[in-house]
Amino acid sequence: MAQDANNIHVGPGRIWFGITAPATGAPPTLMSHTAGVPASGTEVGHTNGNTTVTFQNVKSDINSEQTFGVVGTYVTAQTLEMTMTLQERVYAILQRLFEGVGSVDDAAYILFYGGGPVSVPSFSVMISSPLRQDNTKYEVFIGYKMEVVSAVPLTYSRTEVSMIAVTLRGVHDSTRTVGDQLFQFYREK
Repeated sequence: MAQDANNIHVGPGRIWFGITAPATGAPPTLMSHTAGVPASGTEVGHTNGNTTVTFQNVKSDINSEQTFGVVGTYVTAQTLEMTMTLQERVYAILQRLFEGVGSVDDAAYILFYGGGPVSVPSFSVMISSPLRQDNTKYEVFIGYKMEVVSAVPLTYSRTEVSMIAVTLRGVHDSTRTVGDQLFQFYREK
């Protein structure tokens, strides 16, 4: 394979929480969008710094007494994590971050209140990022079933922008086809 600078990705990611995931299959239906915008979900708005998606096949070694070491490797789990730093305090997004708390959004204020037993909700997340050599084409990443695993820090400062660092963890959606239970990623040509 020859070097091709067009394969180097540089571009901001736009992020939506609560999208409707595409149909499952092997391969799955590609997530549809119009100019990088899905038909469902709530955009998180402005972010700061990198949005990072990390996928890993967790591996364990097979050791052998006869060879004094590793003779093979097998996968014990798959993990998916998304990290991002949000800047906007958007009601629908905060409602997902403050999992399981009460909330009110009316003409006068946005209210969240909590304290007590809750279940862990999950939701689909989409990231779209335009290709630098053709901004009508996109890289698209969808985590089918994401859960908030970080604390929700609300910062206050006279001199600095308030930011909310968020970590989401993907859990397998067992209602989807095997092999298509965690995510999809594609790059348009």
